Amino acid sequence: MNDQNTINGTAPSDEDKFYINWGRETVKENIKVLNDTLRLFITLDTAIISGYLTFFNKLNIQNSILKIIPIALIISSLIIAIYSIYPKSDKISMISPSQIKIFKQERYELKKCGLFWSSIFLFFAFLLYLIFVIFKF
Repeated sequence: MNDQNTINGTAPSDEDKFYINWGRETVKENIKVLNDTLRLFITLDTAIISGYLTFFNKLNIQNSILKIIPIALIISSLIIAIYSIYPKSDKISMISPSQIKIFKQERYELKKCGLFWSSIFLFFAFLLYLIFVIFKF
């Protein structure tokens, strides 16, 4: 063997091991946090839809299309949140770490994207509500 290719190293300290484990746990917890947040969006969207439909006829909005746009945005937010949180069962080998990793990364990205778009739709619905209240359409 050639001595130039030999790499000398030291064992990681207890603090290094702690942060490595913490980093691994954080990655695992991110999907749980996204699921919890999407679940909250589903609850919020459903409550807002219920309230909006309760007072739909009492809104003093002249143009009926303007009444429908906010509710359509909230329904879109709800659909995106439900789709993002819905469990997906692909046929992956549970003994293949690479397939599990790819599956988890795809689910994480889907949930993150779903949370982003659900937030955007909900934000614009609230913005329209605010405009309706301020300018009394």
